[in-house]
Amino acid sequence: MLHGLSYSEHLQNAKCPSDPSLAARCPCATALRTAMRFQGSHVSSFEAVRALAIHCHALDLSGAELLFASTHTDRDERTKSSYLEQFTSQLLRLAIALRTKFYQGYDDRSTVAYVAHCGSLFTYREDKEESIEFSMKDVCDKIIHAVTFEKDLEGEIEKAPTTLCGKSPDGVEWELSVFVSLFAEAVLNWARDMETHRADIVAGQPAQSTLGVGNHL
Repeated sequence: MLHGLSYSEHLQNAKCPSDPSLAARCPCATALRTAMRFQGSHVSSFEAVRALAIHCHALDLSGAELLFASTHTDRDERTKSSYLEQFTSQLLRLAIALRTKFYQGYDDRSTVAYVAHCGSLFTYREDKEESIEFSMKDVCDKIIHAVTFEKDLEGEIEKAPTTLCGKSPDGVEWELSVFVSLFAEAVLNWARDMETHRADIVAGQPAQSTLGVGNHL
C-alpha cells in the first residue's frame, strides 16, 4: 500500500504516469521496491564452474610464457606478484564453486578416476609417508586449507606442478602436488559428463560417466 492505495490504484492516480515503463521510474513506485528477502542455500552452476576451470587452465600455462618468453621485462616483479595473486585467487574460487556443487548432491567419490592423472597426495604420520587416493573434492579441500603454496616456473617447462602443504585437524601433515591445467581439464570433463547424464544424477548415487570416451585423459 502507498498513500492508502494499492500499487495498481496508485498508478491510476494523477500523480503517477499511466505508462508502465514510465511508472517504473516513478519515485513513488520505487518506494514499493525498497525491501526484498532472499532465502535458500549456496548455488554453483556448471557454467560458473566451467568458466573458472578455463581461467585456471590458462593461468597455469601462461605463467612461464609471460615471465620468461615474452617481450615484457618484469624488473620490479610486480607482474609476478599480480600473476600469483590471480592464479591463487582463481584456483580458490574454483575450489569453492566445486565444493558447493558437491554439496548440491553430486557424488565426489565418483570423481576419483577423473583426477587420478593430475598429481599426487601424500600424508606424513610419525615419519611414515603414505600415498593417498584422492577425489576432486579432496583437491578442493587442500586448496582451501593449504598453509603453504609453491609453484616453480621455468622457461623450458610448460607444465609445472603446484605444491600445497598443510596439516589436518588431527595433526597429520599432508602435501598435494597437482598439475592445475590437468585438474582444470578434469573438471571440464566431469562437468560435461554430469550435464550429459543429468537425469542419472541423484544425491548419494554415483553418476553414469563417459570417462575415457573422447576426453583425451
